[in-house]
Amino acid sequence: MPLSPLTFLARARRAFLGKVAVVDVDGTEVSYDTLARDCDAMAGALRTDGIQPGDRVAVLDFNTRWLLAAHYGVPGAGAAPHAWKRQEAPSSRARLRAW
Repeated sequence: MPLSPLTFLARARRAFLGKVAVVDVDGTEVSYDTLARDCDAMAGALRTDGIQPGDRVAVLDFNTRWLLAAHYGVPGAGAAPHAWKRQEAPSSRARLRAW
């Protein structure tokens, strides 16, 4: 099976069930299974909201578990993620909005 971000997460979920995948900024430990469930839920919510394969989804967040989940959940809906850092310069934000 070719390795992609989505197949990587599915494999990690099976191989490391119950193991810590990430520690959030507040110290919350998130297992691979929980991370994968969050990503599946995000992908489903995006599809329900009308996101179609090939769409681009901007994500504005701090470096949290939810930003990581978006990097898997958005492609899980068939879309392309674009992480938007809160600290980006205003000129960069304007260019990205026009994108």
